Amino acid sequence: MKQFDKAIIEVSRGNIVESIHTADVAISDAKGNLIASFGDVEKAVFPRSAIKSFQALPMVEAGVDELYGFGNDHIALSCSSHNGESIHVKGAREMLAKAGFDVSDLECGAHLPELETDKATLHIAGQKPSALHNNCSGKHSGMLAFAKSQGFDTQNYVSRDHPIQKEIAVNLENLMGAPHSESVCGIDGCSLPTYAVPLANIAKAAARFGSGEGMGKERANAAQKIIHACCDHPMMVAGTGRVCTQIMEVLGRKCFVKTGAEGVFLAIIPELGIGAAIKINDGAKRASEVLVAQLIASILPMNDEQRTQIERIANPKLKNWNKILVGGIQTSPETKKILDSLHP
Repeated sequence: MKQFDKAIIEVSRGNIVESIHTADVAISDAKGNLIASFGDVEKAVFPRSAIKSFQALPMVEAGVDELYGFGNDHIALSCSSHNGESIHVKGAREMLAKAGFDVSDLECGAHLPELETDKATLHIAGQKPSALHNNCSGKHSGMLAFAKSQGFDTQNYVSRDHPIQKEIAVNLENLMGAPHSESVCGIDGCSLPTYAVPLANIAKAAARFGSGEGMGKERANAAQKIIHACCDHPMMVAGTGRVCTQIMEVLGRKCFVKTGAEGVFLAIIPELGIGAAIKINDGAKRASEVLVAQLIASILPMNDEQRTQIERIANPKLKNWNKILVGGIQTSPETKKILDSLHP
């Protein structure tokens, strides 16, 4: 394994670096061997929403999507951190209805949608946001359906002690090879349990998830179904203007990516059997988006058009209120050089 100092993302103004973000990064192959690491990848971090695909695995493996007639767009929504756009609200409402629930059964809480246009639409209509607008409403709708399919009480399904949360925790523990005990458990923004695990374990799990290595046939098929659903319906995973959606729109099934709060990002490159996990030390979303795009641009073979679009995401330009170009965000020259050297 190649070990390096922390990855660096630079924010420039003119020709001067004005700010920097540092990151820990773990990159693994399908056998569970770390290909490279930046910084401290053995330190436990909360993966947050970056592993929603892992959380959805028991549901899909149990055939809940087929039982209730969920489409692949609904599977993608169950893995999403969405904008709360009409397509997401509609999808979550459909999932609930198909499984015999409604918005009152969701325990994720309500918040405003991400985009100003959608906020304005609610305001003009004199409506308040509901739990359907919560960026996690798809995941919660899937968990309600999972609980019902197993004959469990659907009340308080967000509790760590609920049977489906226990089953999900066991699945995560097996997949990541790290304890998911009470001592490392926190509460996520949507009230579900989240467990702190080493970044290296998250990357190894991502590689296994994408390749099916070391997984039984049914579980590997379920994982592949989830990846294909997300890559085929990237708008459901995040939404307008979001990096997760943009990358998968460009690359399709060549790459699965998923963001998480506090600067976490997951990337899976199935054709290379590679999984990567990123944690920005100060939690900056802008840095995680740039770094994951650069990692993909450096490692994944792609055509010229795809490369141009991914590199644009990896090097966003900064403009002021008068639309004047004032700077940009990019990985440091040294970090980019190292990432480029990892090309298979």
